[in-house]
Amino acid sequence: MKKLIIGLLISVLTFFGINRLVLAEVNYSENSIVVDESKTINDDYISAAENVDIKGTINGNAYVAGGDIEINGPINGSLYVAGGHIILSSKVTKDIIIFGGEISTKGANVEGNVHLAGGTINLDKDTLIKGSLLIAGGTIINSAEISGRIYGAGGEFRLNNKVGKGLDLYAGHLNIGANAVIDGNLTYISNEQASIDSGAQINGETNYIQANNTYNLSSINFREFLQKMRTTTSILSFGWLCVSGLLFMYFGKKIFDGLTNTIEQKPGQTFGFGSLYLFLLLPFSLVLFLTVIGLHVGIILIAIWAISIYLSKMVFGYFIGKVLMKNLSTNNSNPYLTFVFGLLVTTLLTTIPYVGWAILLMSTIFGMGTIFIGIRDLLTSLRSESVSV
Repeated sequence: MKKLIIGLLISVLTFFGINRLVLAEVNYSENSIVVDESKTINDDYISAAENVDIKGTINGNAYVAGGDIEINGPINGSLYVAGGHIILSSKVTKDIIIFGGEISTKGANVEGNVHLAGGTINLDKDTLIKGSLLIAGGTIINSAEISGRIYGAGGEFRLNNKVGKGLDLYAGHLNIGANAVIDGNLTYISNEQASIDSGAQINGETNYIQANNTYNLSSINFREFLQKMRTTTSILSFGWLCVSGLLFMYFGKKIFDGLTNTIEQKPGQTFGFGSLYLFLLLPFSLVLFLTVIGLHVGIILIAIWAISIYLSKMVFGYFIGKVLMKNLSTNNSNPYLTFVFGLLVTTLLTTIPYVGWAILLMSTIFGMGTIFIGIRDLLTSLRSESVSV
């Protein structure tokens, strides 16, 4: 039964794209990785290191994680990056998803859509994005030409180039530079009106919505905007889970190893308890919350339930990372890289249309199940110690 459930779990993930990763070229290091300009990789490529410099050609998708990342060589596929300081100067034939502290481009050419989330984002004037741009950050400076539409949110947003299909923004401060040309409508939510230079061209309607007021928005279609922002939410969620998970790993790696081992050793119990924990604890807690006697217990249980959902994603991501590393037959022994890789794969799978929700549900159930078993075993151990004393 155990092998059947684990096999089914891996088969489902394989069906939705993991098989490509198993066949990919994998490169891990705690220091630096350099792909020379003369090198061509005719497959998907996975790399993680403190410093990553890709100068060669990758004929496939690229998955990159690290501290300082520079990508100069052409990527004939999609690009997925998570790191601290990221510089993109290459041609990418498909879509891009990047999460980082500082993100910048230097003459990049992207034929697909681009999704970016970071602290500071700077897209230079020589960069061309032929699809749409979905972007979220603290400070965003966009001097790149965008053939599609821009969907964004940021503390400060500066635009100073051509946008082919309009903008939908949420910004603390918006500046439209003199070189900006917007072929479409500009719709933005802010506490203040945008600063628009006299040379800027807006070839459509300008819709300003004050952030702290309520307006009738029936004339403005935000459905597509909200759908796009869901992808940004996934990227930001991945970033926060990465940071939180790495901290938990640093202080409690043995606990994480124990939890992930539970999924492998007791998959049936994990799934069963996880389902009960996920679907029954919240209604039970709400019933207690509505009673006078159980009010405080209900509040505590609701908090535990919410925290468990958050932690479940980290636990399941680490489990997937360990499974993939084992199947990839790599020599990687770094648990932090394993965690980031597994979490990245899990997050990407949950964004797949129509089936992403099922993968998210499965990861949550298995994660909550192993947390429940961990709490149960801990309470049993404490009870046994108190009895022996």
